[in-house]
Amino acid sequence: MRTILSCCILLLFFVPLTFLEMGCPPPESELHNILIKAMHKNGCSGCSPEGEITNYVLVYLAEGNGSVTGEATQTVAENTDGTPVTAAANPGYHFTQWSDGLQEATRQDTAVTADLSVTAQFAINTYAIECLVTGGGNCTADPTAVDHGGTSRITVTPNAGWRIRTITDSEEGPKPGSYTTSPVTANRVISVIFDINQYTLTYQAGANGSIVGETAQTVPENSNGSAVTATPAPGYHFVQWSDGSLATTRHDTHVTSDITVTAQFAINTYSIVCTVVGEGACTANPALVNHGETSVITVTPDSGWRILSIVDSEQGLQPGSYTTSPVTAPRAVTAAFEVNQYTLTYSAGEGGTLSGPLTQSVGHGKDGQMVLAQPNRGYAFTGWSDGITEAKRTDTHVSADITVMALFDVSPLPWIDSFKINHDDSWTSNPVMVLHNSYIGSAPEEYMASEFPDFRDATWQPYSPEPSFTVSGSTISRTIHFKLRNQAGEHEAAQDTICLAPEIVPVNAGAFTMGRSEEGDDAAFGSDAELPRHKVTLDAYQIGKYEITNQQYCDVLTWAAKQGYLYSDIFGTPWQGLVNIYAGGNFARNVVLNFLSPSCNIKYNAAEKRFEPKVRAGLPGGRIHSTSEHPVVEVSWYGAVAFCNWLSEMLGLKPCYKMNIFGWPLDVIGPEPAGFRLPTEAEWERAAAWDDAKHWIYAFGANTIGGKKRCNYHTGTNHINPLGLTTEPFTAAIGWFNGLNVSPNGNIATTASVSPVGAYDMSGNAAEWCQDWFSEYTKQAQVNPLGPATGTDRIRRGGAWNTLAKHCRTADRSRHAPGDTYSSLGFRVARTP
Repeated sequence: MRTILSCCILLLFFVPLTFLEMGCPPPESELHNILIKAMHKNGCSGCSPEGEITNYVLVYLAEGNGSVTGEATQTVAENTDGTPVTAAANPGYHFTQWSDGLQEATRQDTAVTADLSVTAQFAINTYAIECLVTGGGNCTADPTAVDHGGTSRITVTPNAGWRIRTITDSEEGPKPGSYTTSPVTANRVISVIFDINQYTLTYQAGANGSIVGETAQTVPENSNGSAVTATPAPGYHFVQWSDGSLATTRHDTHVTSDITVTAQFAINTYSIVCTVVGEGACTANPALVNHGETSVITVTPDSGWRILSIVDSEQGLQPGSYTTSPVTAPRAVTAAFEVNQYTLTYSAGEGGTLSGPLTQSVGHGKDGQMVLAQPNRGYAFTGWSDGITEAKRTDTHVSADITVMALFDVSPLPWIDSFKINHDDSWTSNPVMVLHNSYIGSAPEEYMASEFPDFRDATWQPYSPEPSFTVSGSTISRTIHFKLRNQAGEHEAAQDTICLAPEIVPVNAGAFTMGRSEEGDDAAFGSDAELPRHKVTLDAYQIGKYEITNQQYCDVLTWAAKQGYLYSDIFGTPWQGLVNIYAGGNFARNVVLNFLSPSCNIKYNAAEKRFEPKVRAGLPGGRIHSTSEHPVVEVSWYGAVAFCNWLSEMLGLKPCYKMNIFGWPLDVIGPEPAGFRLPTEAEWERAAAWDDAKHWIYAFGANTIGGKKRCNYHTGTNHINPLGLTTEPFTAAIGWFNGLNVSPNGNIATTASVSPVGAYDMSGNAAEWCQDWFSEYTKQAQVNPLGPATGTDRIRRGGAWNTLAKHCRTADRSRHAPGDTYSSLGFRVARTP
């Protein structure tokens, strides 16, 4: 033990004096080396023999900026404890750790088993500078972390519209503004308070007004002042504020500066508006008046006018021009004028009357209403009592009362007193009409009649109270114009209208033998369907003298279209043109005309909304022939029946067919008279063949066809085609074979070819529908036969332009479905008288 101590004490003497003299220990590594060297030099190594206690040296050192308190060098026996030592930092510094990593400033090494040399480590203090802001602004410290004894730059900046109230440094106290701190030896807090800016609002009133509201206001930055109102004095009005604001009440908001404004006022100016009703003038002088001043109102009527009233909206009714009371508001002055009124009185002398207002009140310069002097029948107007000679007068630009009389005298002209066709019948089937007329005034010497209002085709004829007049063509509605004349001249024409139904011929009651003969063409060409011959008894009836023409069918179609009777299909779509034509009631509609067929001679004039016959080219020399008087073709059995019903309705007769029932059954047939219908097959053959004694083979009282002069048919090699038409159908005008016409195709003179009862074209031209369903003949005698009640085909008779002569025989029978149409198939009408 002593040996070890001696060795350790000796070590101290080898510590270089340089370190000791400087007052600081040598570095730990150096001290360690010194101690080791000393121990080796003095033979201290191995100074702990086996079995003896070993001592250890504990050395506690301090870096700069601190020291160690306690025993800095200690000798400690193995597994015993050293004494505590503390690392003490110099001012402005702080202990961080011992060099062996121990972080406790005070340490006591225990259970020592080895030498120990450690050094206390220190670091300079760093302090935080914190800015606390109240209000609108910023405070910054640069730097915000300051080493002991360093300084920081404090910058204080208010926001726009704010200002600094106080700056307080927790170490240095109040500050006037941005600054640099004194040396920092502790944490600091900089407290900054900002106040918002305050502005003054000043509101003033100019002359003739005042301010309502707080006229002096203090307002914080971006805040709103309270509302103030500029109030004008009576008779004045606010104009604007001196800063240009036009709002009477203003409320300054988001204020950022002082405001001083003045309300400006101006005197009120009022308009005087004059309104004139009638003819005259109203003026205001001046028309624009300051509050409390007056204006002169001048009211002047035009010539021929007078003042009716003057109304001032403030002062009421005024007698004439005037000066207003002091004006305190806008005014309206209404001046109403009325024209001077004159009385016009008209009267009629003996022999006439007046039409128009006979007593009139007319304003000055205005026109009266028309008055017409009308002579009674047999009188003539001679003039007005004031010398005016025109029967129709309208007094214009009236400026005085007028009283006049219309003067009349017995007329030298013949006046038509009445004019009626056939005693005013509504219809006739006779083209020869009687023109019943009477006159007053001087006696007529001549008359003139025409179907043209300009009398282009007429000549003067010796006067008759009942002259006859023959119309031409088959147009149904006929108007006849009629006038009279004598040596003094002619008077105005009269007119009357009548419907011309298809011309008919009577057939007497009686019996005949129906069916073909056993001779001539009947024997040669007849069929079994024409046998057996049998007796038929018929009541009296009427049958069409001619086949129905294109013109007649057009007239009836036009009438039916106006009634809404035409359809485009079986579903009832109204007919609009360019499609086939249907008719009939629901579930009973059928096609009546094959309108789309090139062979159809009927067209539609959409502009005038009427049907018209077509024209076709023929002879001589390409002449254009109207088909108006040709037989209508391309018409179904239903189309023939529809014509009969519609014609009957046009003439006020009872229709014979029920077109709203399937098949369109016959509803009315003798003995009571009714409308038009189709002839029965028996009626047709009786009219075509029987002359009360003989049954003729052809329907013009002959047993041979007679060639091109008798009827229109097909010879077997070519068509007769009397007019030389260039396109089918090759029909001719009804009654063409009358012994007067000459067919241009071959220059063939015709022979009068009427049936025994006086009907034309019952052989050839167009075949004809009959009433009956087709059935085979029987031997039984019949009375007024109508044929079977049902069937599939209807009877066709008479032959046509495109059939051979054998089919033109009166006994020839053919049949077609009732909805069929052909370019050679038409019809004629019949009627029970």
